[in-house]
Parts: sequence; structure tokens; C-alpha cells
Amino acid sequence: SYYEPFNHDINQNPKIILGLMSEDNLKRAIELPAKNLGVGFEKGLIERILKEISKEAGQLPLLEFALEQFWQKMENRVITHKSLDEMGSISHAISYHADAIYKRYSSEQEAIKRIFLKLVNVGGGTEDTRRVAKFEDFNKDDREIITLLATDRLVITTENSVEVVHEALIREWGVLKAWIEEHREFLEWEKRTRIDIEFYNDNGEREEDLLRDGKLLRAKEFLENYQKEISDEFKKFIKKSIEVQNRKERKKRIILSGVFVTLVVIIGVIGYFWFEADEAKRNANNTLQENIIQQGLIYKNYLNEHTKAKLIFANSIAQSTTKKREKQPKILYNSVNRGVKLKNIFGHNESVKGVVYSKDENEILSWSDDETVKLWDKKSGKELLVLKHNSWVNGA
Repeated sequence: SYYEPFNHDINQNPKIILGLMSEDNLKRAIELPAKNLGVGFEKGLIERILKEISKEAGQLPLLEFALEQFWQKMENRVITHKSLDEMGSISHAISYHADAIYKRYSSEQEAIKRIFLKLVNVGGGTEDTRRVAKFEDFNKDDREIITLLATDRLVITTENSVEVVHEALIREWGVLKAWIEEHREFLEWEKRTRIDIEFYNDNGEREEDLLRDGKLLRAKEFLENYQKEISDEFKKFIKKSIEVQNRKERKKRIILSGVFVTLVVIIGVIGYFWFEADEAKRNANNTLQENIIQQGLIYKNYLNEHTKAKLIFANSIAQSTTKKREKQPKILYNSVNRGVKLKNIFGHNESVKGVVYSKDENEILSWSDDETVKLWDKKSGKELLVLKHNSWVNGA
């Protein structure tokens, strides 16, 4: 009830659950008080009223609002059918009453709007219904307005809760219906988040039950646009969610930074060893080339075998990894007796990678990047055999 002394007394005594009044009792409740004051009803009007409210939950509040409207419109102490016709239905009586109260509190209308939106449970494809809200859902100023609305019979309060006086107010009051449609998206979010908060509280306030990702982003948007409408409980829950997500993101950034630094170190170490290995390979190739050149000089200067010397210098040229490294063997190659002709060996289409003598030293075998191995006659320089491969030939 909106009458607090009555609430106190009823809470101190055993409770009796009351059902709907019978049609006869409702008829007496309508007819006898009016009759005692010398007021009557047009024939058939009481039956119309009973037919409308017989199946309504909360019959008496609706009947009270309707009879109050009828009383103001009676003619010659008779309540007429015309009064009900103008009202449209018994349910509309509460809408007329709400309009009158809302106009009276012109400076408190924004607060009234916030209050009533919290007293609606929006349906997901079903009818919107009333919601029992906790007093802690409202700020101090709004609680004072709730007291006035309870006095004016638009809300019902208990020690810790508040709700609309009748669900017909949600169905019939055009102002409230317009508010609901305007803010339905927010009300649906609020309803879902209320469930999230209850789950969080009931499960030991675990961090994994806080808002995150898209849900948290949505909550931030509503928090920015509905500062006054969102309760302190919601704000605390959203703030906690933000703090936990920020902490997790900082931890993630630290981990990623560590991984990045580790990768840089690993790449540096790999690069160092690769450089060292490459340097060692170059040194080995240079040493091999020097040995080949010395072998060619021995054949040229001491054994006077110019053909073999020229082949060795040609092989050294093929093994050179840079222009600088092939300079010396080229000079030596060109310095050998010009009567020795190895021109055909360089008939390969790509760089010659190496040459060797046969055991009897009558044939020469060469291989190249042109994917061939060729056998030559030493004396005539004639090409004896060509072997083709599917890739570069690096040795034979």
C-alpha cells in the first residue's frame, strides 16, 4: 500500500492472502457508498463496470480511479453511461489520473520520467509489465519524488521497494508508453545487465563474470548517455569491469613486449651466427681457391703442363664468389701458353661451376649453372657427351 502506517501494521500481524472479489461484493462496493451519499447509477452502468474489471488483477485500484472520475462528471447526482463512454474504458481512468498528477509536477517531470522507466520490465517480444524496484536503485532526490507519487496513488511503496500502482498504467498511460519506446534499447540493456550483476554477486564476484569486450563497450556508451538513470550499483559494476579489463590489457601488452624483445634477441643471435658461418664459409672458399691457384702454378711453372694448368685456373674462376676473387685466376688463365685452347669448355650457357680430368687425362668433365654436365676430348676440344639435369649442377 502507499499508506505506510498500514504497511507497518500489516507486517506486524499474520498475513492473509486475499483473492479477487466476487461480482456481488464488487457490486456492493460500487453501489452502497454512493447510495449512502445520495448518488445513483444509470441502469446497466454497474453491470458494464463489473464486466470490464471482473477479470482484471488489482480490481480495487482500477475501480477507485474510475469511480473518482465518475464522481467528478456526475449529472444531478447520477453517474451516467456518458462518463464511461468519454473515458473509453475503466483502465483509461488511471491514465487520466496520471496525466493530471504529471501536469501538476511540472518542475519534477524529468525525475518522474526516470522513476517510471525503472518501474517497467520491458518484454522481449511480449507485453511490458511492471517491475518491483529497490529504493537503492534511486538517488536521494528521486526518492523524495517517489514519496509524493505514492501519496498521489501512482506508485506503491514498502520499506525497501517501489512499483507502479497498477499494470494498466503501463498499458494505458500514453506518456509512459512514449517514454518506453524512446528508451527501449536502454531498458533492454539495463534488464540484461541486471541479470549479469545478480549472477556476479551470487557466484562470489568472480572476475570472469564481469563485463568485457563488446558488452563492456556497450555499457560505457550507456553510462555516458544515461548518467542520471543508471544506479550506483550499475556504475560500480561497470567501473570494476573497466578496471579488470584495463589490468588484463596492460598485462597482455607487457607479455607481448617481452615476446617482441625475445624475438629481437633471437633474431640477433641467429643473425650473428649466420654471419659467422657465412664468414667461415667465405674464408674456406678463399683458402680452397688459393690452393687451386697454387696447384695450377705448379703445373704451369714446374711441370710445364699448360693444358692442365689452364683447366685448374678455369676451375678457380668458376669457384670465385666475387669479381675481386676471380681477378687473379683470370690473369693466370690468360697467361698460360696461348696455344692451349679451352674455348669450347665455356660453350655452356651459364657460369661454369667446375672442371676435372679423367683418370687417363684424355677427357675433361665440366659442369655449369645451365643444368648440364659436358665431357670434352682433351686434344681436339670436341664435345663428347652432354648430360642434362633439372637444376643447377654444383659438382660431378
